[in-house]
Amino acid sequence: MPLKESSATLAEIVADTIRTQLRDGVHRCGDKLAELTLSKELNISQNTARDALALLIQEGWLVKRPRYGITVRQFTSDSADELFTLWGTLEKLVMHWVMKTITNAEIAHVNRLVLVARDQAMYGDVRDMLNTRFEIHHFLLQIANKPQTSMILHQIYNQVWLLEVLRMDYAPRNAIHHRELLNGYDMVCRAMGERNLHGAQEALYFAIINDAKPFLPVVDLLNT
Repeated sequence: MPLKESSATLAEIVADTIRTQLRDGVHRCGDKLAELTLSKELNISQNTARDALALLIQEGWLVKRPRYGITVRQFTSDSADELFTLWGTLEKLVMHWVMKTITNAEIAHVNRLVLVARDQAMYGDVRDMLNTRFEIHHFLLQIANKPQTSMILHQIYNQVWLLEVLRMDYAPRNAIHHRELLNGYDMVCRAMGERNLHGAQEALYFAIINDAKPFLPVVDLLNT
């Protein structure tokens, strides 16, 4: 006899399945996700599918448009540029809070994560490297302990992941780009260790913005 679960719990499980598919590129920017199709594929009710999709809309992965339905969020170069600019700007605010309380042990942990990401990039484990990069940002958010900012940034991280899926397939970073990106995070760690708030903020902002620049012209090409 199958286990009985509340619809909310089941919806969360379904949302997690779709979330993994989005991160893995099974569903790409612009793809349509229909309740009926999902309910048949996953052997769930349409209500459960609807609830799962609503969670993913709330998290920033999907958008719902009148008379068209639900699709994976799509970007133009302008909207992607706006996204990365928002990300960088909010991370400067996070760093403002982080620097009030961060300990030497926490700075050392960020340093270790950067070293892990560098090794992953060297061995071509791009997806793992990106996961480690976001682990750094999640760790800093945890230190900042600002729930509303955290909620907004998690939505931004999800949208950036959608763009990263496209980037890995159509405009992957080369070794130089990986090195430049991680050098930026080294600069962040150095500034944090020196208790240099402005230096840490600027290094983090430019690590995000400069990494995005080479990819932005590609985004519009992917929509044609």
